[in-house]
Amino acid sequence: MRRAALLVLSLALVAAACKPPAPPAPPKPPPLDAKFQSFCTFSHALADDPIVFPGVPGAAHLHHFFGNVTTNAASTYASLRAAPGTTCQPAADLAAYWVPALLINGTPIPPQAATFYYRGKSQTYQSVTAFPPNFRMIAGDQHAHDPQTGITHWGCTSGAATPSATVPTCPAGSQLKVVVNFANCWDGVNLDSADHKSHVAYSDWKGVCPASHPVVLPAIQAFIRYPTVGGPNATLSSGSTLTMHADFFNAWDQTVLESRVTSCINAGISCKPDGTPG
Repeated sequence: MRRAALLVLSLALVAAACKPPAPPAPPKPPPLDAKFQSFCTFSHALADDPIVFPGVPGAAHLHHFFGNVTTNAASTYASLRAAPGTTCQPAADLAAYWVPALLINGTPIPPQAATFYYRGKSQTYQSVTAFPPNFRMIAGDQHAHDPQTGITHWGCTSGAATPSATVPTCPAGSQLKVVVNFANCWDGVNLDSADHKSHVAYSDWKGVCPASHPVVLPAIQAFIRYPTVGGPNATLSSGSTLTMHADFFNAWDQTVLESRVTSCINAGISCKPDGTPG
């Protein structure tokens, strides 16, 4: 019996030795980076807000504007589309973007520049559709008393500071930055709403939208840089640095916008401001 057991074991070892090696595991796909972007310099400062206080100049706290060079309290979709230019690349982006003014010791510090990324997310990037003409929305709360987790955070361009709800003191050679994330789900009907937020909602991290807001839009992520290291004397024209928020008024060349959504986000690739991959 012992001899039989040894024979069985020997045969098993021979079979194992002759068994072809298992094929290598397929490589993991690279992380999804489906996006296009606009790179925008600072345009102008006004105490105007054509979304919250349309037609009422001076009614808002001080705002810093990017993009469309004509944005003011009287701005409409038609006036933005008729503007002579934008501070953004590409020039097809005539949208208006604005944020409350950053103050250091009470003095406004105009932003150096901003990059607005239009992103798709892992499970729904192929379903993303372009913002319709004249679409408006606000991200964040100008009356916030608590951290706006997932919507806004501050940091440093060097990456030296952990993302924070309040302004850090950045090291020498670095600059203060703020990130604002806009909602990316739409009710499919309203171009705006009374609070400028209810017509949109945030997806989950995979990009899946709630049933109440089923239309998947690009997730705009604003990265704004300031020529300052920040510090404890930083405030905003809207109040404490917890109150950071941002406004978006779509006035893109709609043909170009739709083309970028199709050729960049839906295709699952990252595009530069000129629309080419990279």
